[in-house]
Amino acid sequence: MFSERNPYTTKIFGDWFDARILAHTGEVYLNDKALYEVNTLAEVKQPVRNEKSWDPDFTIYTWYTEQDTDTDETIIYANFHDFDPNQENVEINVRQSCFYPQAEGIGYITLKGFGVTKAATQWAPPTAYQEGMVGPHWSKGWIIEDCEISHSKCSGISLGKYLQPNNDNKWSKWKYKDGTQTERDVICQASYEGWDKEHVGSHIVRRNRIHDCGQTGIVGHLGGVFSLIEENDIYNINIRQNLVGAEIGGIKMHAAIDVIYRHNHIHHCTRGLWLDWQAQGTRVTQNVFDHNSLPEHFEVDEENVGDVLQGLGEDMWVEVSHGPTLIDNNLFLSERSIRFAAQGIAMVHNLIAGSFTAVGVGTDNNSVNLPSNRFTPYHEQHGTKVMGFMTFQHGDNRFYNNVFVQQELRPEMQKLAELMHDKQMPGIPITLKSAPSHLKNIQRLRNGIASLMAIAESTHQTAITTTTTCQYGARAMPTLTVPSHAAKIRTNSLMIRIKSSWNWKSELMACILRPIWLTSCLKTTMPRLQPLRWGWHLNQKNAMKILMARQSSLMLTSLATIVTVPR
Repeated sequence: MFSERNPYTTKIFGDWFDARILAHTGEVYLNDKALYEVNTLAEVKQPVRNEKSWDPDFTIYTWYTEQDTDTDETIIYANFHDFDPNQENVEINVRQSCFYPQAEGIGYITLKGFGVTKAATQWAPPTAYQEGMVGPHWSKGWIIEDCEISHSKCSGISLGKYLQPNNDNKWSKWKYKDGTQTERDVICQASYEGWDKEHVGSHIVRRNRIHDCGQTGIVGHLGGVFSLIEENDIYNINIRQNLVGAEIGGIKMHAAIDVIYRHNHIHHCTRGLWLDWQAQGTRVTQNVFDHNSLPEHFEVDEENVGDVLQGLGEDMWVEVSHGPTLIDNNLFLSERSIRFAAQGIAMVHNLIAGSFTAVGVGTDNNSVNLPSNRFTPYHEQHGTKVMGFMTFQHGDNRFYNNVFVQQELRPEMQKLAELMHDKQMPGIPITLKSAPSHLKNIQRLRNGIASLMAIAESTHQTAITTTTTCQYGARAMPTLTVPSHAAKIRTNSLMIRIKSSWNWKSELMACILRPIWLTSCLKTTMPRLQPLRWGWHLNQKNAMKILMARQSSLMLTSLATIVTVPR
């Protein structure tokens, strides 16, 4: 059965993985839900609810594996409770990967319209061979589109690093050098071994549904350069909290040189998007991030605060990169929006509804008594050649025309902040203010997005579009095209009509992500621009709030018509 490796003897291992956790690459599934591995047979017979999981009710469905050395057999015990495994869909994973070339350099392959699920993948840090359930394996020009990719033990799609035998988890195996120096070694060696635009990267990952993976939905170091990642729905990544480490997120990529992330919806993940090292020429545009900061039901006290902090993420983290990185026209709707431990970033036209964290910190190697600056590489423009290494001065981050909204703070999130404050600054009082009533619409906006998704997915009639225009100067400009004659859904201040057999994800992302949304909550001004004026543009079939601007430099062309294209 196990032609490559036995996933029930192969343990999760690698740099930046929390080795205190005992986990195998194998998994047991009941009706397309992964059970929870435990360390003893007694924990299968008498399971204990695990509150760290985002689905704690299911944590009592457990499994345990052991080897019969006399017969050389793998034995798996599982507790299905009231479900009869002979009547239900019970599966185990076996394969190391599902669609993945054995050799490097097999480029220009398209994977379209497949369901790919349940692989026994290994932990994929940037200093190791990064395997995934699907991936190009260090080649160029792949297209992965219109697929459902789910239930990889670690990573769903890998755009990652090839095997360097001398640099394969070197930090964990041999302790010769720390992780930062090991990663510098990896990058330099790759640059001597063919890492360039002619041979690696330039992939397209689009319109996929990626969910329920243990480590990442998409992972990559070096191999994802010059790629386009767009219109993906990524969710339920690492929410079981059975794997813990520093390489986790809906998307976790190192060296995202000239990579574009656009029109993605990343939600219900431990962390949304993590750009680590060398986010140079990177653009993150027109994405929706929500529910990426602790589950709704979590509770915290002095006893479990460590466990809670292990799962505390945010919508986006940019770490030890020198830029330039452009983050524009996104909705950041989680309570923790952005984690900055980098420089050379431009934040433009975003709606930011959560806090900023790690500003001015997080770029060192965590030495207690000695300086431990991290020197990371920067590259030639639009290329991979290493031009030098530099530490961080925490500067050159710029903000233009963003809308900041203070959403209502959950009581447990406030309690967590107070507990951490008491540990770091004992005796100094802290004051946390919840959002005023007129700024609590952000939760309705988040819920409205989910409602729109559900309605669009459940309807099956052809969309009929109408166009709403606004007068701009002497000419009429199209600002939004929406389907009409359909179910009417009100989301915050924008009303959209949806009825479809069309590519609803692409269209809905486009509707949601336009900057017109980003300016629909608060009046604001921009440097060197006159104040904006607001108004309603109405007709019989469409009602939406639009922005009327006096200045052409506001780039209303970026609000151009959204066209419905039937599939």
